[in-house]
Amino acid sequence: MAAFVKAHDLAEYAYHIRLVPGEIERDLVLYTSYPEAWVQHYVDQDYFQIDPVIKLAQFNIMPIDWDDFDQNDPKIAQLAREREAVGVGPRGLTVPIRGAVGDFALFSVTSREDAGHWRARLPGLVGAVVVAAYEFHAAVMDMWVDEDHEMRPLSPRERQVLTLAGRGMPHKSVAFALAISESAVKLYLDSARHKLGAHNTAQAVGYAVSRHLIASPP
Repeated sequence: MAAFVKAHDLAEYAYHIRLVPGEIERDLVLYTSYPEAWVQHYVDQDYFQIDPVIKLAQFNIMPIDWDDFDQNDPKIAQLAREREAVGVGPRGLTVPIRGAVGDFALFSVTSREDAGHWRARLPGLVGAVVVAAYEFHAAVMDMWVDEDHEMRPLSPRERQVLTLAGRGMPHKSVAFALAISESAVKLYLDSARHKLGAHNTAQAVGYAVSRHLIASPP
């Protein structure tokens, strides 16, 4: 990752995963080139609770440009000032990663360039960062996840059906939204419940949200 950062004229990288299935004894794996003082300060202040990147990533699958956040928000402005004071940023790009078996991770890169230069080269940078993020995540999963882990991943259609069901939509409305039959909706819900070990749809939605397989209902 150090070579990737250098090759793309970036400053630092950070990767953390909040949920890893299998034989793992902790729910946070962190690899970063951030200064140790900043990492410790971030943890001590529990900035996980106010960091806008983490909040947005819970409901987003697209790369997140740090410049898009409202700098007039006092908490966001404070976090940015403290981060920059130790030499991190100020520009940044974060890729949310949702894996097939419930793993959820964030991969970020930072830059010290001004806003104009960052905006100009961001379109050409995003693709490379996304590829690097998923390759790094795959390597971490290979190291941390038990190879005998037997959880079957949800299919894209099962995720779609669970997401809409989690919004309170009846089977008929889900079927209309996805252009499938009501019987197909029931089959997808049944298979998702079975894979998740849930007794009913509500429990399946809860399990899927807690494992970051689908976004939380609005």
